[in-house]
Amino acid sequence: MNILREVLKGKNKNEYNITLYQYQVCPFCCKVRAYLDFNQIPYKIIEVNPLFKSEIKFSKDYRKVPIVVIDGLINNQLNDSSRIITHLNDVLDETKTMNTKDTVKWRKWVDDTFVHTLAPNIYRTNEEAVEAFEYISEQNGFSWFQKQAVLYGGSFTMYAVAKRLKKKYGIEDEREAIFSCGKKWINEAVLPNGRFHGGDKPDLADLAAYGILTSIEGLRTFNELTKEVPQLGAWYDMMKRTVPKCSGIKINK
Repeated sequence: MNILREVLKGKNKNEYNITLYQYQVCPFCCKVRAYLDFNQIPYKIIEVNPLFKSEIKFSKDYRKVPIVVIDGLINNQLNDSSRIITHLNDVLDETKTMNTKDTVKWRKWVDDTFVHTLAPNIYRTNEEAVEAFEYISEQNGFSWFQKQAVLYGGSFTMYAVAKRLKKKYGIEDEREAIFSCGKKWINEAVLPNGRFHGGDKPDLADLAAYGILTSIEGLRTFNELTKEVPQLGAWYDMMKRTVPKCSGIKINK
């Protein structure tokens, strides 16, 4: 996006003035945060209520998250996690070392396959759906009434959605599907290249896989996945040590 390059040209990262509209545990939002944090780009966070979405009422034609708003950009809105990351990376990574052809292939696999195993797992049963939304409600800065609406309305809705997603993506056994993806990522993407897919340091494929997995850290699914695929847990821990803590500042509570 040449316009974005022109807007950010000559500015240091502290001057980008980026605002991220997100759900705290949305895997696609987590991908964007992982990229921004890894590159130590400061940003502001607007937490969007997943039921009412009043925070993104300015976005008439696009009602999903993440949305990134950059001051100075005409129609200053970037949509879709992979497009957001690609456009920002085109500005920051002029040598394109973080986004090789193989990296693009694995980023697409994360978006098209790996991420779609998450919801059918974390909302697999009513009990797990409530457990997941208890965690979600704790992570967001919502009022007590908003938390109750998200907890009970959201868990019921996502339990039903997870069943539809399972059918849509041809998933027969939820746990086996995510275990298989974890093994594929480690055995085919990471181990042939070294510590990370990017070799000695993470590239955009590492950040994509890590980002989506941060959305389920602390949940039953994550614990079972890293127990089943210990090398995935080891890679995840290395990523966690490599990616700085969140540099985003929440500006709504």
